Amino acid sequence: MSAPNTNIEKQKKRHKGPLGGIWFGLAFVAVLLVVWLGYVFVSADDDEPAAATTEPAAVTETEAGTDAAPTQTETGNEAAPLEADPGTPEGETAPAVND
Repeated sequence: MSAPNTNIEKQKKRHKGPLGGIWFGLAFVAVLLVVWLGYVFVSADDDEPAAATTEPAAVTETEAGTDAAPTQTETGNEAAPLEADPGTPEGETAPAVND
């Protein structure tokens, strides 16, 4: 069922404000999108690739308080164990530090 008395010119006048607001909102979002994409592409040029900045695995302290060498490096090659501190006799460990 359609409206019995439709005045197209009157409807255009009544909808001008809401339609203008919708167009303004769309334009604002488009400007934000362009600014964001520009920021992303400009800041991407300043960063170095992640692969070039990785460092080999660090030696970590175990629960017993001794240093342990990693068994494999990031490339998959076996790593040589670290030598013990020359000032510490074999079998003697430093006390664990509780933070």
